[in-house]
Amino acid sequence: MKKKLAMLLNFGFLTGLFAANPPLADKAQYKITTIKSLNLNLSWEEVQINPISGNELKVEIYCNKKRFVPSVSISSNTLVIKSAPSQYSFLPEYKNCTVILNIPETSKFDSVDIGVTSGEVTCNYNFNAELVRFDSTSGEISIAEVKAKTFTIDSTSGNVETEKIVSQTIDARCTSGSIKCEGFTGNRATFKTTSGSIRLKNINTNELICSSTSGMVSLDESACDMFNVSTTSGSVGLELLRAPKDSSKATSTSGLVFLSLPEDSRLNLNVSTTSGSFTNAITREKLSSHVDYSAQINGGGTKIILSSTSGNITLDKGSLTSADPVPVINFESPIFDGI
Repeated sequence: MKKKLAMLLNFGFLTGLFAANPPLADKAQYKITTIKSLNLNLSWEEVQINPISGNELKVEIYCNKKRFVPSVSISSNTLVIKSAPSQYSFLPEYKNCTVILNIPETSKFDSVDIGVTSGEVTCNYNFNAELVRFDSTSGEISIAEVKAKTFTIDSTSGNVETEKIVSQTIDARCTSGSIKCEGFTGNRATFKTTSGSIRLKNINTNELICSSTSGMVSLDESACDMFNVSTTSGSVGLELLRAPKDSSKATSTSGLVFLSLPEDSRLNLNVSTTSGSFTNAITREKLSSHVDYSAQINGGGTKIILSSTSGNITLDKGSLTSADPVPVINFESPIFDGI
């Protein structure tokens, strides 16, 4: 009995080791000048995209079983990688497959369309394309730099993480996953989740749209001409380097609302909260619940609406010290941890 148990344990160890390091199952390489677009339509496979030198795009597929290996082909100057057709089996089978794209650093594409179901996508390559699109059901998506006219990400339950995006538009949406974006420059930025949080940093855009049902929204070290940020049960924290040029608003139902602006910002401010309080660090005012507040700040200017039903609202001038008597919630408050 002990021998059988030892054999089973050894077999399980070897199987796990093999599964963790699947062998090379297929590889191909193409002159990058022959490829104008990328189209990946995969299910459970992991995807890694890396930059390389030279002028050839290289595909490597590591898989633990041959019949699970995705197909690779060229169609109308488009590199197409598709999952193998699903095969019915009476017994569950462990699948382990990684698709690696090594792309020359200076490549330009017409379109990049990468879709997975449950596999994770890790993109270390700096894409330069007219259209870049990533889509996932439950797999996580991590993307480095992108330069595009249009950039979209759609995920159901997987988290999304991006940085250094330059595009006319970015549209990132999650249902139960969270979104993290550190660096965007473009005309319009849209970030939407249902129960996941949204954490943004170094966003420079004309128009910012953010919404979440139960997740928090935070914006740090950013500038936008207009913002429309809303959440139902989450909190909103916005730290802007300058006042917006066009009418903007930040709203929450049960969460707090925090807005930090330069002290000399010219605003027409409208604030409303039912059971929360309002603290104005610029005018050094603190009002208790049932607030319906309107004021011209520094002579008036851009219309800003801040509202919450049961959460506190704070307008911070962004230059307070610990000696200031006005009790405000700093952007680094623990309420924003873990977003």
